[in-house]
Amino acid sequence: MTPTGTIPKFALATDPMLANIQEVTDKKFELVIIYGYVGKVTDDTVRLHQCLDLRKFYEIPTNEVVYAENVTCPEGRLTKIVLFSTTRITYVSGAKATLPAGSLAEVVADRDQRGEQPDPEYCQPYCQLNGRCVCAPVDYWLHLDQNKASRLGVEVLTASHG
Repeated sequence: MTPTGTIPKFALATDPMLANIQEVTDKKFELVIIYGYVGKVTDDTVRLHQCLDLRKFYEIPTNEVVYAENVTCPEGRLTKIVLFSTTRITYVSGAKATLPAGSLAEVVADRDQRGEQPDPEYCQPYCQLNGRCVCAPVDYWLHLDQNKASRLGVEVLTASHG
């Protein structure tokens, strides 16, 4: 029996998802999870594809990735990437837009909370995890009205060609 209020040290270990967090700050305190297929990885960025059109992807600063792991579900295998919600990521699709990772997670969660079933035109099976769509619509960030873009922290950097 252990004295009241103490827990044996051998029973405690930092969760692997939280092990890379150096410091929690006012700007970095909330984590979000985004899913997709990992493409090119460099010292600077990780490409995360949420559709099989390899010209469309998110660029994530490599040093901002808190944790990543492969997730297998009935629909296939995706990679789960954990970031701070304030991490700026870039959507690339001929045009470019930057956004906080939390905005991507918010758009996906909003649709999920409304109970919408994955629409095959909107969400292909390779972007589903246990029956729910975990991806934003293709080019969603490039077609927002100014008020919604401002609320979500989205900045379109270059216009689409075509």
